[in-house]
Parts: sequence; C-alpha cells; structure tokens
Amino acid sequence: MPKSSREGKDIIKNWLLEFNDTVSKVVDLGPGRGTYHKFYARKAQILTHAHWIGIEVWEPYLKEFGLKEIYNEVYVEDVRLFDFSKIGDVDLVFAGDILEHMTKEESVQVVLKVLKYSKKLIISIPIIYHPQHSDVNPYEIHVKDDWSHQEVLDTFPHIKKHHKGEAIGVYLLEK
Repeated sequence: MPKSSREGKDIIKNWLLEFNDTVSKVVDLGPGRGTYHKFYARKAQILTHAHWIGIEVWEPYLKEFGLKEIYNEVYVEDVRLFDFSKIGDVDLVFAGDILEHMTKEESVQVVLKVLKYSKKLIISIPIIYHPQHSDVNPYEIHVKDDWSHQEVLDTFPHIKKHHKGEAIGVYLLEK
C-alpha cells in the first residue's frame, strides 16, 4: 500500500518543530502518495521552505500520485542502490514505512548510507507482526514483517528520540 499510518505523525511533527528552521533540504524515501510532504509541508505548514526530494522505486506512482508536482525533484530508483552523492548532503531524511520492505541487513545498510549524507533521519516502521502482500507492486511486500520496538533500538545507531506506538514506532537518528 502506498500509504502511511497516521500513528506517530504528531510525534514527528513535534520533533520537526524543534528544528524546522535548520532544515533546507529534505529527502523522502519511498514517498508513495507523498504523505510526508502533504502532511508536514502542506497541512502542518512545517518545512514549507525546504527543497523536497523523493526517491521512489515504483515508477507508476509518479503519475498515479503526481509526485513530480509534489516534490522539487524525484528519482526513480531503489534506495538500496541509490547514490546519494547525486544529491549531496541533506538536512533530513524520512524513511517512512520502507525498512520493512527489505531484509534487516539491507535496512541497516540503507540507514548507515543515509546517515553519511544526512544530519537527521526519521524512521517510521511497524513494530508488530505485520505481513503485507501485493499482486501489483512487488516492492510493497513486507520482507521483514516482525520488527519490534526493542529490535529497532538494538539495531540502528544514533537514535536520539523514539516513540513506541501501538503498531508503529518512530525514531529520530542523528549523526
């Protein structure tokens, strides 16, 4: 599903309000419908001044959800293979509901790669058993569908803040 749970969004909003003025370049990994841009830049009026970049693996979403109209730049690539030197250093990256779509080892590699180029990384991830399948988009399948809050804390470096919801955990990482 190219959408994101509402759970945790208000916690993230509070975090963003703390450093909104220091963010000029944002990357949204796997933007799907453009949820993060729509919720924070449009609805909450946070990060409205920022340059937004989307990295979406499933090309049909560009047209279906108008991603080129939502983001300043859009790349159609798998984040596991994406060369971040193309966009240079950024202030903030959203990894909203994407890490469960890859193996744990791939998730760790993506996080470490992102932290080389970004000051802050916000992860939103299901922290309960949550299988997901798709007959259309193979990237929508949950490969690691059993993350727990404790496993996220134990796995990813540099977690500065976190919130454990009922089904979704959100984590702020900084280098």
